[in-house]
Amino acid sequence: MQGLADNKSVEKGGIYVTNRFAELAGIKKGETLKVTPYQDSKSYSFEVKGIVTSETNQGAYIRSETFEAAGGKFNPQTLLVDKTVSKDDIKNDQNILSVINKSDQEKNAYDFVSSLMSVFLMIIGFALLLVIVVLYNLGSLNFVERMRDYATLQVLGFSKKNLQLITMIENLMSTSIGWILGIPMGIWFLRCYVANFSTIRIEYTAYITWQVLLIASALVSVTSAVTTLIISHKNKTINMVEALKGVE
Repeated sequence: MQGLADNKSVEKGGIYVTNRFAELAGIKKGETLKVTPYQDSKSYSFEVKGIVTSETNQGAYIRSETFEAAGGKFNPQTLLVDKTVSKDDIKNDQNILSVINKSDQEKNAYDFVSSLMSVFLMIIGFALLLVIVVLYNLGSLNFVERMRDYATLQVLGFSKKNLQLITMIENLMSTSIGWILGIPMGIWFLRCYVANFSTIRIEYTAYITWQVLLIASALVSVTSAVTTLIISHKNKTINMVEALKGVE
């Protein structure tokens, strides 16, 4: 089995506990865990050799050799077979209650994820809309507050293109600060949000890649650039007489 934090398989000589179960039970690597199997009145003690990352089937994993060496009787309830085993032999075996095909499980998983994609796309769309609204409002507020300063700069000889460049630089700086603070806070929020849906039976983990971060950064950069261009064109509408009125 794969899924350990160090990307190694389950080894002999100990028991491996899933991450979610270990968190809820307060189990740590190196401790001794007492196990009482189903329909077995005897308890067995094993050293916790590692913590397994597993979204489903929360509990513990152990090699059959390790369990039998401790005096237990290995009685498997589920078998994983390869393609060399005939399907007819499996279905005709009276000792087998049900057969689950791996491809069917994968299809069900993909169908479940596909059904959620519309919700994810809606969240992404509202997030981009929020970025546009926030950047536009901040830019507009900053423009109104500094309109007199821009008018003064025009009087001093600054062209409208220079003023547009200043406005763009200010908005891009605000976007950069938000990007620097937003990525670590976003990752933290996603992990906390996903952890709320985890139970004793299933664990949801946040899956973040560099590709996702790059795509998110590109989307924010594009929306920020468009909003900045819209704000910067407001410099052409400055009425210097009204803006400088009352200046002593």
